[in-house]
Amino acid sequence: MFKVYLSALPALVLFTLWQGLPFLLHLAIASISGLAFEAIVLKLRNKPVLPALQDGSVLLTAMLLVVCMPASMPWWLSIIGMFFAVVIAKQLFGGLGHNIFNPAMVGYAVLLISFPQYLTQWQVADAVTSATPLDLRQMGEYTASITWQPFQAILWINIAWALGGIFLIWQKLIDWRIPVSMLLAVVISSLLLQFFAANSLPLFWQLGFGATIVGAFYIATDPVTASTTHTGRWIYGSLIGVLMISIRQFSAYPDGLAFAIILANLCVPLIDNITSKR
Repeated sequence: MFKVYLSALPALVLFTLWQGLPFLLHLAIASISGLAFEAIVLKLRNKPVLPALQDGSVLLTAMLLVVCMPASMPWWLSIIGMFFAVVIAKQLFGGLGHNIFNPAMVGYAVLLISFPQYLTQWQVADAVTSATPLDLRQMGEYTASITWQPFQAILWINIAWALGGIFLIWQKLIDWRIPVSMLLAVVISSLLLQFFAANSLPLFWQLGFGATIVGAFYIATDPVTASTTHTGRWIYGSLIGVLMISIRQFSAYPDGLAFAIILANLCVPLIDNITSKR
């Protein structure tokens, strides 16, 4: 877990420079409330509390949830998101190692559906708010009216996530098949859409902005909810990439990463069953 946090540190620093102290405030609130929810549920289940709090999984969930949300949203949304992530998506399934769905993405999806007015407003320039940078379809409208600086920030943050992900692969903390297959699926799906759909986004936008990179290296690779076989990981990553691009293109929700990962999580038992050696 220390190496995971270390790999994410450059992206978090850039995120702080971009979003300011409110980002750190949300990160602190999400971390503290997540640890409190974990401790309460473990106590109610008569399970050891301290070892679970020390494994670092709650803090990682808080980090992944907060980087998906605008820092301008009310502070109490971080608490609600962590409640659904830790209590509903994780502990009610039996705790770490037993949860079917990625906790951070469940928390984000609940907030996005329940409070879209807060989750889709990011501060992209002084006194200017826009749709979330994860909503790539809106980006072209803002590049014509404001400076390119906020979008440069998003691009550099994604580069930092990519470098952190490469570090995790080098350290053999994540399986390279999942990010590679997901990114290949994004590339192929984007090129096909560009050929057949007139209003599709360019490949550079699909890869360089939104949650593509952080999703490929830090969220889809969750060892608990991802596929466990080599072949299954290729299928799992590809499924996430295709679903994410499809949701971006054909739905009203921004980006689609959370929904793509939750839907792929549902398929993991079947994928593993089909691809396991007898």
